Amino acid sequence: MEKNANIRHDTAAGRAFILLRKAMQQPPNQNVRQTWAATFGISANDDTEIRYRLSLLLGQLGTAQREFYRAEATDFQDPFPILLATVASMNLDETWAARAKVFSGNLTALALASYICASDLKKQVVETEKISEWRTEVDGLISEILESGVPQELKETLSGHLNAVRDALLYYQIRGTDGLQDAVLASWGALFLNAPQVKAAAGRADPKKKTPIQRMLDLLRQISQSIKVVRELQKIAPEAMAVLLEAASGG
Repeated sequence: MEKNANIRHDTAAGRAFILLRKAMQQPPNQNVRQTWAATFGISANDDTEIRYRLSLLLGQLGTAQREFYRAEATDFQDPFPILLATVASMNLDETWAARAKVFSGNLTALALASYICASDLKKQVVETEKISEWRTEVDGLISEILESGVPQELKETLSGHLNAVRDALLYYQIRGTDGLQDAVLASWGALFLNAPQVKAAAGRADPKKKTPIQRMLDLLRQISQSIKVVRELQKIAPEAMAVLLEAASGG
């Protein structure tokens, strides 16, 4: 995710601000469809995906609004009703210029809201390049595990959780660390519950090359370290974690 001097915390308001500011940088004479596609980095020919991501953005604005109201920041401009109404108006064929005027008058208020909502939050923000790198690795791991000799039930469990991690990475710019943390913790939970089977299936045929399961464990550990949940994991199931780390190293 993009880091910005004015948005220092990974909050729903902060993520919405970054996306809407990016949308504001698009040419005003193009249509809404082209603007949102460029903002989300997807094809302008896929209306279904554009609308899905807009629904996620609406969810983030709704979360930010609730956090803002809980903070009782009555001295600050409330940007959320008009932002929610404008994003919810999904006529993708209209010109972007009209929408841009609405957003431009509320971005400063949204930036301030991100500070208010972040008073007790200190979540990690992961760089876009790292998110892209992890997505590529997850895609490869899913294919390799499905084609491997891992027992079918374990194969389905691992690939299912990797797909959840992949989705969290795919929509990171909208959902942020919360979605990634949920997917990673759920993956570790499944690994904890199946630790002996995972270790048995992890074996290493070639001592110079890690198996897909070992690479999956390495990747989850790397992501967990980046979003600062390693200590929590070690407290949850120290014995299972020790077994999995041993499996990751080929022990």
